[in-house]
Order: sequence, then structure tokens, then C-alpha cells
Amino acid sequence: MTSSKVHGPRSAWRCILGLVGVLLFAACSTDGDQVVSPDTCGAGAFSGFLGQNIASVALAEALNHRIIRPGDAVTRDYSLDRINFYLDENNTITRIICG
Repeated sequence: MTSSKVHGPRSAWRCILGLVGVLLFAACSTDGDQVVSPDTCGAGAFSGFLGQNIASVALAEALNHRIIRPGDAVTRDYSLDRINFYLDENNTITRIICG
């Protein structure tokens, strides 16, 4: 004789919370070379820099930012007010996001 377990409200909530987590993660992903949401750091103001060489743009010294090149070691800490400028192998800005 086999017993079947009835899933209660706790199981339903776990499923719902898991789905919400997946949706939130997907909402923060990037699709190509663009500035992604949420824009907590003001990255959108720099979207005009996409496609430009990093040497040709002027970034204020006081701006909380980091420049990330291919192969760079990058810490995984997230800072809401920091702007990350991702470069390709030619030092062209390909992505600008908060973090």
C-alpha cells in the first residue's frame, strides 16, 4: 500500500516564492549591449557612452564606478550606487550596469 502526501499551503508558498525569485532574476538580466534595470546608480545617464572607447570619455573622479575588461577579476559585492563599465578587447564600452 502506498501513501500519497497531500501538499499543503506551505508547499504552495514555496513554489510561488521560487517562481517570484526566478522572475526577479530574469528582470535584472541583460539582453545584449544595453543598460539594464533597475537603474539605482544612474547608469542610464551614461548610455551615450555605449560603443565608445573608454579613453575618449571623461568620468568624474568622484563617480563611484569601476571599469571591467575581459578577464578582469571582479568582486561579487553589489553596490547600488556603483556604475560598472564593461569593455571589450578593444576597450570599447559594451555594457553599463549598476553594481
